[in-house]
Amino acid sequence: MLTNTPKHLARQYYQFKTGHTPIRAYLHRIKAQDFPNCLGYSKRTETVRHLLTNYRQWCHQQKKLYAGLAEAEIKALQNSEQCPEARLFQDPKATTALLAFIGAIREQEDNQQT
Repeated sequence: MLTNTPKHLARQYYQFKTGHTPIRAYLHRIKAQDFPNCLGYSKRTETVRHLLTNYRQWCHQQKKLYAGLAEAEIKALQNSEQCPEARLFQDPKATTALLAFIGAIREQEDNQQT
């Protein structure tokens, strides 16, 4: 599925999938940050799940992700699920929506830097 995906986007996809993306939970685990908490939510750990569901700066991208998941007939993330992000990254039908989500995040970050 990722064979025609730009290398930078595929790399970020796999970083999200494995939890080795430069987010605070991972950076804290490798001792590159003092604490794992999200800067926007001081009481929440910044994890892949948090970024997919609750990270305020990405609310527009999250809505598009959920629309893409619905279009692919994939059950949305549930708060009651133990590890819903693993379910998404294991489902090949979710790949297109996840790539669009990650691409939109990168685009937003690129626009903020210019």
